[in-house]
Amino acid sequence: MNKKRPEVIIRMDITGFKQRLWERAFSKTLMKKKIDKQFVFYGIKRFGFQREKSDRSENLQVKFLMMDTITSAIERFTPREFMQIFPIKKDFEGHKYECKDYFSTMEHIEKIGIDNLIPNGFEFLSEYWNDDTHRFLMNMLNVMDDIRYQQGKVSMLEEFLSNEGFEL
Repeated sequence: MNKKRPEVIIRMDITGFKQRLWERAFSKTLMKKKIDKQFVFYGIKRFGFQREKSDRSENLQVKFLMMDTITSAIERFTPREFMQIFPIKKDFEGHKYECKDYFSTMEHIEKIGIDNLIPNGFEFLSEYWNDDTHRFLMNMLNVMDDIRYQQGKVSMLEEFLSNEGFEL
């Protein structure tokens, strides 16, 4: 009598699991009270992984302050050091499609100097081509927009378009 056991398939919420993983790792780095490569790595992973909607303005303010601290912490590193934490994505057809790629990122890094400190973390992230840093930056912009919305202002995109003469 060889009975087969039924296979049990456990479906994990991989996204939720990873988000909790990055949250725990980032919390541990906060406890060290030291801004270093781990702080930047886990911070970008934590706030770039998934965007949570929050109706409470205090949560948005705290989240924005944490994200701003991370972008400021980037300014303690050189592009060479940052590239060791988050390698540039190896896409080489940016010129063909008029978007960022490895070469446009390296051009920006050459302007700064690969061994000079990063002068502006937010600007550096906006020119850097990496999926994790890109998600982090997009989530940071979304948080900024949510804060503006709670203050009764229009989104940054709507403000830009109205300043450029587009009717909404």
